[in-house]
Amino acid sequence: MPRLTNQEAETRRIALVRAAFILRKPWLASTGPRTVAGKRATAQNRLSHGADSLAFKAAMAYCDAVGAALVSLIE
Repeated sequence: MPRLTNQEAETRRIALVRAAFILRKPWLASTGPRTVAGKRATAQNRLSHGADSLAFKAAMAYCDAVGAALVSLIE
């Protein structure tokens, strides 16, 4: 049997992980928050994980600054 390259081995491993994930179907057990307090808490996830997070805003400000610097170099 021929030896697999690293790329082929990684591709096969990813395929096996995907197949196992699909067979397990974790999305069927996901119900989301049920209590008012839980719903209120999950509604705030956008502040730490989404486009309203400080990390995202800092990254966008950095990208804007780099873009402005590049534009000034071109002009």
